Amino acid sequence: MHPEELRAIADDFEIGGHTMTHPHLTRIPLAQASDEIERSKRYLEDVLQRDITAFCYPYGHYNSQVKRLVQQHGYMLARTTRRYAFDVPHDPFEMATSFHTYAHYSDLPTIFRFSHWSLAQMKTYWDWEQLAIALFERTCQQGGLFHLWGHSWELEKTNGWQKLERVLAYIATMSHVVHQTNTEALTTLQRKVHL
Repeated sequence: MHPEELRAIADDFEIGGHTMTHPHLTRIPLAQASDEIERSKRYLEDVLQRDITAFCYPYGHYNSQVKRLVQQHGYMLARTTRRYAFDVPHDPFEMATSFHTYAHYSDLPTIFRFSHWSLAQMKTYWDWEQLAIALFERTCQQGGLFHLWGHSWELEKTNGWQKLERVLAYIATMSHVVHQTNTEALTTLQRKVHL
């Protein structure tokens, strides 16, 4: 992605570090992992002329050593790829997500439970658009954080852009919902804890 494109996106979205070459950080030497984490942050800060405070572990893979490196390089939080989490994160360097804009066969048990073992409901929720909206509504009713994420290449591969647009349009109709980046949500939560 060109620097101009990054700057344009950063006007409306939080951009976080994700390494330079997308390696499995737990499978490479720590010195190399450290370099990947640090260079990604430095590059983005140079291009965007702002602090980069959020990180996402490539493939969601991390361990205590990788987590420590992310902290040492000045990030405030790191996101995992763990899904179906709606609670306030206990560890800002193990921030889970609520929903991934992609249908995973490994999600079938969760979909069955959420649909109360109804085959008709399960078929509805196999469509990630419907499941995302249902989970968002559940979060609105029960409270918590709703964290939606996805990859552009997955949306391209599955013709999912229109689904994403409809989900986001639906979320935008909820005037009582606070829309925040990961860093904003973490800052808000930390303020509440210290009150």
